[in-house]
Amino acid sequence: MVKNGKVKKQEPVRYTPAGEAAWVKVYVPDTTFKDGGEFAVDLFLSPKDAKETIAIYDKMVSDTVAAEGGKPSPDVQYKLVKDCTKKYLDGLSSTGVDIDPTWYLLKFRVDHEVNPRNGKPFTNSVLVLDANNKPLEHDPNNEIGNGSTLKVAYQPYGWAVSGKVGCKMRLKGVQVVEHQSYSTSGVSFETEEDIAF
Repeated sequence: MVKNGKVKKQEPVRYTPAGEAAWVKVYVPDTTFKDGGEFAVDLFLSPKDAKETIAIYDKMVSDTVAAEGGKPSPDVQYKLVKDCTKKYLDGLSSTGVDIDPTWYLLKFRVDHEVNPRNGKPFTNSVLVLDANNKPLEHDPNNEIGNGSTLKVAYQPYGWAVSGKVGCKMRLKGVQVVEHQSYSTSGVSFETEEDIAF
């Protein structure tokens, strides 16, 4: 970013502690809300584990306000689980995930296709590693499901548009510490004894 003829220094990549994750889209971009698609992870952390990431986020917002003016956007990328909508929490519960309401939900996103106003279009991807830091190949029959434990690599980015200021936590990569399978059909049988009609 250029401001007043000076190139703004890019923030370093940061890393979260391990936490339970949901709605993980790191291999195939989700095009539900964006034509070019986006990669996404919702990560749940205890107040203690979330403290550093929230502090980085809040500082980025305050620094951007100081540099650009404007007011912080109400579109904040973290919130207490108890403040999530009932629909969101019911959706989690339907997949067998129930999070402590005193914990934080942190949202990490990055656009797949980017078309800058004054630049060349490009695409983003997300690095996916296993617990041993080895590349984890995409298996469409064994997606990263809700309740998987992940660490997230992200890059905070301050933005200012039309008097509103905020921060995006650009998703750069994930480490899958513990993998929970996700059934795209919504049906999963563990053992013969579990089958009851």
